[in-house]
Amino acid sequence: MIPSRPSNFNDLSIHLELNNPISDIFKLNNKILFYDTCSISRHALANHPEHFITFFKKFDTLILLESVVYEISHGHNIQPQYIDYFRRLKSEGIKVYLLDESKIATMLHTQLGIKYYVDAIHGLNTQAGHLIRDIQQLKFGTLKKYLDLSTVFTHTHMHPNVLNKVDYFETVMKHIWSQKRSGVEGKSGDSLAEEIMMMLTHFLLVYLSIDCYILSDDKNMVSVLKQYQNRPRRKKDGQPDLITSMKMLSNILSEPHSYSENDLIKTADDLSVTDTTNKITLLVNKELAAGVEIKKITPTELIENILHNPNFTIKY
Repeated sequence: MIPSRPSNFNDLSIHLELNNPISDIFKLNNKILFYDTCSISRHALANHPEHFITFFKKFDTLILLESVVYEISHGHNIQPQYIDYFRRLKSEGIKVYLLDESKIATMLHTQLGIKYYVDAIHGLNTQAGHLIRDIQQLKFGTLKKYLDLSTVFTHTHMHPNVLNKVDYFETVMKHIWSQKRSGVEGKSGDSLAEEIMMMLTHFLLVYLSIDCYILSDDKNMVSVLKQYQNRPRRKKDGQPDLITSMKMLSNILSEPHSYSENDLIKTADDLSVTDTTNKITLLVNKELAAGVEIKKITPTELIENILHNPNFTIKY
């Protein structure tokens, strides 16, 4: 699906779970965490990874997509800090499953017996078509950009006999990566892997009784996900929860712990993106009111609020 794996992929893969059947990865009612490029980049460099490694143990399965591996390597080599980080996760007993997202429909078809085409509602290809149409109707986003100009994905024009034999989801993924190569290869700043997670989790939730979470610090992802989840079909079929590193930290500190406040401030500084005034931009729940508001605070203020302000709740 992706153009190629990095040349030192084997150095990383020995710390991952590979080629597992879908029944092992997505067990009934499991909590599944999809791990995003942007978050991994920060976590791999953190001075106190033990603070959030504890958080990962709350989940049954941690997923690393092939597209994320490609992004952290920039299509070339995986830097040593990433390999060391995943080695650390494995040593802490955290299993990270590598998943080729382009093969997910094939896995559902061959391993769980779900048909590519059944009718206008239930088939894998039908649902993939719904996903694409919803993405194309967004106002903005990386996936929208890659899919908008294509006439291949006019799902209603595809004959059922074709739909029953073709993995439509894999066709979509191949097209996305061909667009990536021809358009913005080598450039950073898009949210491709994050939006693939968004599409993939919505696809899985149609068929599997699991709880999906996306750990991402990509601010663009928040806007695209909110747009996508407002689509009528997405509300009906179930939705993933988005977790940022700051929300993760807040979750960790809501439970008994023995971390010093100074160490926590350092961790907040490691995990956050600060502006020139050392401020973190957060979306927090309004105090005593509905809705959310934007706050800009320093890492020190963040930890103080989490620990001592009961009305302070991070949304993203």
